[in-house]
Order: sequence, then structure tokens, then C-alpha cells
Amino acid sequence: MAHLGADRDVFVAALATGKSVTNAAQAASVSRRTATRWFNEPEVQAGLTRLRRATLDHARLRLLGLVDAAADTLGAVMADGESPAARVSAARTVLAQVLRFDERTEMEERLQRIEQHIEAQKQWPAQQRWSR
Repeated sequence: MAHLGADRDVFVAALATGKSVTNAAQAASVSRRTATRWFNEPEVQAGLTRLRRATLDHARLRLLGLVDAAADTLGAVMADGESPAARVSAARTVLAQVLRFDERTEMEERLQRIEQHIEAQKQWPAQQRWSR
């Protein structure tokens, strides 16, 4: 996290863990009024966003480390589960996750094409100016 000052860093860290502005103010040893003012500062919001993203990235990496074991477990339940309901539930879970992954991949590809189109549109007027 970019250093905002010791008190603001404590305030942002408290917010990132789910504390209210009032509780984050107490953690940073500042008044509620100061905390409210800080909360509305773009630098504090940017710091909070960075810290939340870093936290989610860390959790995502930890979960990715468990993917193979989870897939093996679902596969074992599907193949060897004693309960038909457990086998069906595992199969549904696998199918749902594959479909969700496929949808997300498609959306990311579409978004990338849109972003490329927008960038090309931004470049077009500049190219026209140079050709005159």
C-alpha cells in the first residue's frame, strides 16, 4: 500500500478489514469527523481499493492452490460416491463451474475486443491529423 501517513494507513487497513468509519477512526486514534473527511479523500479511496485488491489477489492465489485437490474430490465423489444424490450434486457443481468459467472467458474476450476498438478509435483522429 502506498504510504498515506501512519494514521491514515491504520485507518485504511481498518476499513479494508470491514470496520466501519467510526471503528476505523478509533483504530487510528482520530475523531469521527477527521475519519469522515479522510474517507472522502481520493488518495484514501485509492489506498483502500489497492489494499482490497491485494487481499483478494492473495486469497485467489491460495484458492488456486486448492483447485486440483477440489477437482480430484469432486471426481472421486462422482465416480465412487455411495449416494446417488452426492454424485449428482458433484456433477452439477462441475458443470456449473465449467459453464461459469466459459462465460467469464467469453466476457473477457469481448471486453478485450471492445477495449481494442476504443483504442483504435482514439488513434484514428491522430492519424488523420498527421496525413494532412
